[in-house]
Amino acid sequence: MTIQELGTIMQFKPNVKILILNNNFLGMVRQWQQLFHQNRYSFVDITSPDFVVTPQMRDELYRRMKGRGAVVDRAVYDSASALVSRVLAAQITRFVFGTQEEFARGLREDSTLAKARQLLQGASSPDDLLKRTKR
Repeated sequence: MTIQELGTIMQFKPNVKILILNNNFLGMVRQWQQLFHQNRYSFVDITSPDFVVTPQMRDELYRRMKGRGAVVDRAVYDSASALVSRVLAAQITRFVFGTQEEFARGLREDSTLAKARQLLQGASSPDDLLKRTKR
């Protein structure tokens, strides 16, 4: 979004929501490098930002689901907030950053994988690793 677009929003006051994401790369620079320089990236970090799904985001999803005719009890929906947040974050990541970043985010948030990495750190042998799992 440019300053001109922000000026238009201020002038005409449309009912818009602005989502600010720092995706840590220079979009136009990266786009030109994709189109004209055979994906030879220079000075563009293309890692996904670490964002958190807020209660307001889950509320908006629920409102939109109801608007499309989905019948979900609010108490049931709220009780699944951790799952809803994880799925919503994956969908946002895929839409904004692509499937590769969605996969990377999933790896970072996988608790079983995190535990496995923790067990592997410092293990000097397969036997040592097995001993660590019995603790």
